[in-house]
Amino acid sequence: MEDMAPELLQTIRLAWQKALISDAELRSLTKRITEGKATYKEVEDIAYRVGKDLSKALVGNITSDIMPDGHVPQNVAEKILQPTLREAHAMVIEAATKTQEAMNKAAGIGLKAQAAEFDAEKAQGLVYKLTNGLLEDTGWILDAPVTEFVQSSADRTMKKNVDFQARAGLHPIITREAEGKCCKWCSNLEGSYEYGDEPKDIYRRHRRCRCVVDYRPGNGKRQNVWSKEWHEDAQPEAIEARKRRIEELGRSKKRRRKKNCFQEEFVLKQVRWILKNTERQLSYGIRSRN
Repeated sequence: MEDMAPELLQTIRLAWQKALISDAELRSLTKRITEGKATYKEVEDIAYRVGKDLSKALVGNITSDIMPDGHVPQNVAEKILQPTLREAHAMVIEAATKTQEAMNKAAGIGLKAQAAEFDAEKAQGLVYKLTNGLLEDTGWILDAPVTEFVQSSADRTMKKNVDFQARAGLHPIITREAEGKCCKWCSNLEGSYEYGDEPKDIYRRHRRCRCVVDYRPGNGKRQNVWSKEWHEDAQPEAIEARKRRIEELGRSKKRRRKKNCFQEEFVLKQVRWILKNTERQLSYGIRSRN
């Protein structure tokens, strides 16, 4: 039987890319990232919209009528979910690292922005769940779980930077803000916490959770919430000591480029090219119709 995955993947990518390009809110969020005015709230919003647009493209094109016996073969699921989830992860990581770099610069922190790795094991878990039964029973995996997978790239990147800065001698303050009429579980997690005192579930999300997790460096500086300017809080001696610890950490850290780093760089370049090419095609199509 002919492999249906390549053509189906192309269809899904095109639908996803059209949704991304026409998403006005996503363009607004991306502009704030580019201008260096974003926080992790904007990063999480980007992750949500990228994931939501992807899930809609998947749900709209992976249907029972085109699947053999109404069941998604594992090889088809892998060839569609693994690359699209990796591409979504790369988009979120680009937004997150740019935001982190801007935050570090504004706070006078000489540390490199950290990026969470693609969670291939969790992605494969979605593949297994999708293929474990008829699509009419497992299709829900393509909806909220896909969106939440993409959101986790933002959450895990923030956590990685918080942990990294804490090891460098800084004192990050982590804040979780409940969204709208949240559940009791989320309400219990809401608040601001010094690093080490935060609840163990502060980064976790339940199904369709839209709570915002953010942080500030807590490096002896405070930020004016209106002007976004940073001001010294700690004594000069303490600040200098922390700077020395940061420098020591930077010297001692070995820079190793793992295989998956090369893969994510490749995927990111591919995503940029695809989006640019698709936008050109869409513009050409609009001109042709006119």
